[in-house]
Amino acid sequence: MIGGTFHRCSLIALGLALPQMSAASVITPGNLLISSREVLYEYTTAGVQVQSFDVPYPGWPPVIESARDIVQAESGDVYVYNGTFDPYLSSLDPGSESWNHRTFSGWSTVNNGTYGGIAVTDNHAFVTDMGTFGDGGADNAQGVVRFDLDGANPLRFATDVEPIDLTLGLDGLLYVLHPGGSPGGRFVEVFDPATLAFIKQINLAGIFGHTEHRAIAVDSHGDLFIADLDGEVHHVSATGVLLDTINPECDWIGRPIHCQFYDIDISHSGMLALGTRFGEVFLTDTRFSSVSTFDVGRRGVFVAFSIPEPNTPPDCSGAVADPNLLWPPDQKFVDVAIVGVTDPDGDPVTITITDIAQDEPLEGLGDGNTCPDAIGVDTDIAYVRAERSGAKNTSGDGRVYHLSFTADDGQGGECSATVTVCVPHDQHQGNACVDQGPVFDSTVCGE
Repeated sequence: MIGGTFHRCSLIALGLALPQMSAASVITPGNLLISSREVLYEYTTAGVQVQSFDVPYPGWPPVIESARDIVQAESGDVYVYNGTFDPYLSSLDPGSESWNHRTFSGWSTVNNGTYGGIAVTDNHAFVTDMGTFGDGGADNAQGVVRFDLDGANPLRFATDVEPIDLTLGLDGLLYVLHPGGSPGGRFVEVFDPATLAFIKQINLAGIFGHTEHRAIAVDSHGDLFIADLDGEVHHVSATGVLLDTINPECDWIGRPIHCQFYDIDISHSGMLALGTRFGEVFLTDTRFSSVSTFDVGRRGVFVAFSIPEPNTPPDCSGAVADPNLLWPPDQKFVDVAIVGVTDPDGDPVTITITDIAQDEPLEGLGDGNTCPDAIGVDTDIAYVRAERSGAKNTSGDGRVYHLSFTADDGQGGECSATVTVCVPHDQHQGNACVDQGPVFDSTVCGE
């Protein structure tokens, strides 16, 4: 095997059959990609097969190899962990129906059907590398191999671990599950995929004891979803706390049995997909609130969601406070919501208040000398005091609260804005306030 070898595959020259595909078709956003043995499938999440692609193995002599983990890049290309002792990073351009193949000296995986993980960023692909015996000792190498998708030489790092799976979390970090053997998958190492800097370790053995784990997916908060060969699926917080576990049943020749999970993936919308040893695909959500299944009719299933439609962020331009006028000024807290934020994609939006300020001192003349005047930062509801400066024989102009917030659609889209709440000086002149600006922090006494 030659380090950093790249092949543009000529299937006729290799003596392999051309891939049997439907008419040239890109992958539909939000569908499922499934690999099983030497075939790549596209399915809808309802379990309807859309198309399939034979995965050629470019090694010599030509053999039938196992296509393992899969992932789709933002470019639309599909990347496959293709093979075992001499694997290739195989990429499919669905539009042109062409395959490209790359490999690296010493890269291999143990001959276990559940091993072999892959992840991609804009510029790189990451694959698991396990120590095996071959290539004159070169295959003893282990760690994570990073391929440069622009063609630079591959790089091996994290050589002190022997990973069986890895994933790019929705939080943007690289998660590496290790070791192999029995019980395997007892630790997760977390890296920055841009700098390859180590960030932290999550000790699954400390959570579960002497048990075995095979595949991981990670949401935007850093929570882990862990699939086990014994059929359990776990939800573990980013801080290492077990939050939930399910143990669904699989069907094998008409008999219910414990599932043997090979792989797991998570979508940007919070859907989980799991592949099994016996060909079933499980779909659930991050709360494990429901489970649906379908069967692809082949054993050893790896799964991945295709890239979603481009996300449009929320629109904060119509945001207002509700209520936006408080009366009477009785020094009591009033809960104020932020309404009017919309999302063009129909995604649910989470509001987080980031700051509350006001245009009057917290303890001024005729305002009741109460403090603080607002609470609710880092929540979705502000509690502001119905209060303003109203000293006798003074001409106050009312108090204006400024509520700054961020709206998050859970798909990486955000918008930020500020809304105002008026506490008028009196009920004359249309209950108007004159805004002097967000001068004082409403949440800190002494301002």
